[in-house]
Amino acid sequence: MWDADLRRLGRIWQGMGGNDPSGKEARSGAWASVLGGLEAILLALAISLVLLDLVPEFGLGIALFPLYSEEVGIDLYGAVLPVLLSIVLVVVVEPSSKIGGRSTLFRGRLFWALVFSLSIFALAVFGLVQANSGSLVAPVRFGSLFAALGAVIGLAYTAERRNESPLGRAAELYVIGVLGMFLSDLVRTFTGWSQAPGEALVWGGGGSHDLVLWFGFYMAASSVAYGASYRRIGELLHSVRKPHV
Repeated sequence: MWDADLRRLGRIWQGMGGNDPSGKEARSGAWASVLGGLEAILLALAISLVLLDLVPEFGLGIALFPLYSEEVGIDLYGAVLPVLLSIVLVVVVEPSSKIGGRSTLFRGRLFWALVFSLSIFALAVFGLVQANSGSLVAPVRFGSLFAALGAVIGLAYTAERRNESPLGRAAELYVIGVLGMFLSDLVRTFTGWSQAPGEALVWGGGGSHDLVLWFGFYMAASSVAYGASYRRIGELLHSVRKPHV
């Protein structure tokens, strides 16, 4: 399992690689970490570009209630689907993480800190977009920005939670993305920040391209890709450095 490699990398960064007096293992681990991280970020960017180019943009808005003389709704694909998927992930994955009868997934300070931090970041970005353009919808080019951000967060979370299973970590990251972006939509709606003439207030209004649906996927994909890349690159560097007999 590449989780063992990640734990070994953590010990190296903490100065615990005492059996490697030449520092070769530490250098190999550092290079594998850096290259694996870059590969994961590029993968997230590639996914976002493919998504924007190949996946058609569609949605199905469902009216909920009136607010501020506007009709508030929710999109089936942009919000309902990811929220339901998050619930399924919590129900299915969470029991498998129990240690001594206590689960370690979908809770803790780091989990909720990321949820609220993402929400605040999204509020700031979409607030600037609305202030400059008067629209509730961010330009298409912002998709790559959020993909890169999601990849970096996924890498940092993987390093911090390296003792968790790859499945559990990926599920956590997807749920964090959904909660953070959906919370941003809720705050903008109920505070009146998202009022724009002629535009409906729809949670997950981007439909099949909405960040509620995809941001968590960028983070989860980068985490999985980083683990696989780190192991592969580490083995390659080890074989290159290994003395030939």
